[in-house]
Amino acid sequence: MKIDRAAIIRLIVMIMLGLVFPLFTSLDQVGGKSLYWLKAFYSFLFAFAIYEGDFRIVKFFRNKYPDISQTRVRTIASMASTSGYTLCVVFVGFWLLTLSYGESMSVYPVTQVMLIALFVSMVIGAIYESSYFSGRWKQTVIEAERLKGEKVSSEYEILKQQVNPDFLFKSLQVIEELIESEESQALDYTEKLSQTYRYILQQRDEELIDLKTEIDYVQKYLSLLQKQLAQPLPIQWQIDSEVEHKRIIPFSLQYILSPILANSTQRLSQVIIFYKPDQLLGIRIQGTGWFELIQETLPPLQKKYAYLTNQQLDITATSEEEIEIWLPLLDTQIQV
Repeated sequence: MKIDRAAIIRLIVMIMLGLVFPLFTSLDQVGGKSLYWLKAFYSFLFAFAIYEGDFRIVKFFRNKYPDISQTRVRTIASMASTSGYTLCVVFVGFWLLTLSYGESMSVYPVTQVMLIALFVSMVIGAIYESSYFSGRWKQTVIEAERLKGEKVSSEYEILKQQVNPDFLFKSLQVIEELIESEESQALDYTEKLSQTYRYILQQRDEELIDLKTEIDYVQKYLSLLQKQLAQPLPIQWQIDSEVEHKRIIPFSLQYILSPILANSTQRLSQVIIFYKPDQLLGIRIQGTGWFELIQETLPPLQKKYAYLTNQQLDITATSEEEIEIWLPLLDTQIQV
């Protein structure tokens, strides 16, 4: 049987408050002056009701407002609720004592007990909130470091795809063939190849870039790849010029397209890249067997999107032969 350490700590604190509380309040009228243990028992009941109730309230607002950015709202809501609850418990408790002993409420130190209970409740609440905030802050720092590692890893994978020996060897073969037949095309191919690597070096440290810049890069890369495959790549672009200023994570398009392009001769019918009015860039892939392959590659990019934009990168299968991937886009003025 697993022991709830937090519950044991709360019980110990309640017992201590029950023992100490009568020493700071005038509870002479409760059961007579000499019955300290009876006063301690009543104090324990007060402490139990207040502590457990406040704990549940704090836990509720932690679940409702869990993020560090919601600390102010969570703290105000928790403090206000626990304060109101604490005062109600003290009032109801003394009201029940008046019924039990047939005394008037005026003979009990209601105000004094309320103030002490409220002070103790606020102190314990502050300790709980400080501990929670510290834990969330550490978790956020650890998550940020982990995402940095994944960012470096994903960018390394993109870079590796560009500089892998097979890609370079085929590029050099294409250049050699073009030099022999079409010198102008060889120069054009060489220029696009240099621009591709220049883009990688320039954008590898950027968090977000213009959609137009990313599209220009991917189109140059596709042009290089098309020369290597010696066949057209079935990709359609349906992007209006008025949305080209929106922002996207660098290399995200190629990150998604890479496994498709590597197997394009096998099962690809068509790829359509288009803009949806609700700030989403859609990639529609028509063909069979793509969902599992693409889904396996997405987690690092999904986590990076969630970290940088607080939005989700989604993938859905619209039919057996078609899937859609949705990348969030941001406006130029948004900072991350």
